[in-house]
Amino acid sequence: MEKYPPVRRIEYVFGIIGAALLLNLSVSLIYGNDLLPVLFPRIFTEETEGLYVSYCNGSSLEKCIAGEAADAVEDFYRNIGFHPLFREKLTIEFGDEICPDGKVVDWVIGLYHREKKRIYICSLDSPLIRDNPRFSGLDLSELYRSILAHEISHHFNHSLCPGLFPPVDEAIAGFVQYSIMDPKLRVEMLERVEAASLTSVRDFNIAAYINGPDEFLGGAYLYLRNHPSMVDRILQGRAPAVKDPMFVEF
Repeated sequence: MEKYPPVRRIEYVFGIIGAALLLNLSVSLIYGNDLLPVLFPRIFTEETEGLYVSYCNGSSLEKCIAGEAADAVEDFYRNIGFHPLFREKLTIEFGDEICPDGKVVDWVIGLYHREKKRIYICSLDSPLIRDNPRFSGLDLSELYRSILAHEISHHFNHSLCPGLFPPVDEAIAGFVQYSIMDPKLRVEMLERVEAASLTSVRDFNIAAYINGPDEFLGGAYLYLRNHPSMVDRILQGRAPAVKDPMFVEF
């Protein structure tokens, strides 16, 4: 078998690298970067995997808190065995009002838009946060971080399990939110919201959520904390189907 001399071997190696770089450029121009990890999973790993966040408006403090929340949520999903195979792009837009599609939504602090892969969230100084009696006496920066974590969790849920039933999506987001929350704040929040008693995934329905969103999220956290394998089953689409009393099947 012929062996390459040292010079030829160097030329050969650099020829492979050059060809790989050329292919990289060609695929990027035609399909975008999302296809590269699929073609080369052993090459494009940590550098291109994970969550990529861009910001619209927002103070330096708000962006810093959002970045901490994004890192914490991504680490949480990775630790339970779930992470995107390629880079997931997410935009977080801060503002005095939440206006997806040009319509003001004044009854929520944060909102995830699935189609746009965008989070709309009130600024930290918003009256909805600063003047909210539910949050009186709490660490508002840590609370803000947990709200952002909740919305970012919706992004992961949508990426991992598209079409997840909305109340189940909320339950998972609530579980992640409370799980990575500062322990002191978590205890205070659970005491304030009077968490609902949820005994199975079938209780993750629209009626339970509408009757008390805060109570529902607290109850979902307590249930999933005691049944962690159910999180895995839900995100893999293997959980029992929810029979929602808000719907009538004929």
